[in-house]
Amino acid sequence: METFSIRDELLGKSPTADPPPATSLIRLLLEAAAYKAEAAEYGILTGFSIVRTARQSCDEIDKTVAAIDALPESANDADAWSKLQAYWRNIKALEE
Repeated sequence: METFSIRDELLGKSPTADPPPATSLIRLLLEAAAYKAEAAEYGILTGFSIVRTARQSCDEIDKTVAAIDALPESANDADAWSKLQAYWRNIKALEE
């Protein structure tokens, strides 16, 4: 039998020992927002949707930062710029 946790669904799997530095603060805020959404008397699904969407944006930002960090120094500028532009797009999506 598999258990389901709304908190895990909203916030992703249990955090690792080292949270991603690029989004660690926003993830703490999302955790507080998830608790508020669980305790809400109305608009629960809206709160869940906002938290989950923001968490997915954080995941994309972290993936992009990892890809930028993994670029070798011999990488061409086009690869670096495309990853940086993806990073900016992901941040813009989170802000929206």
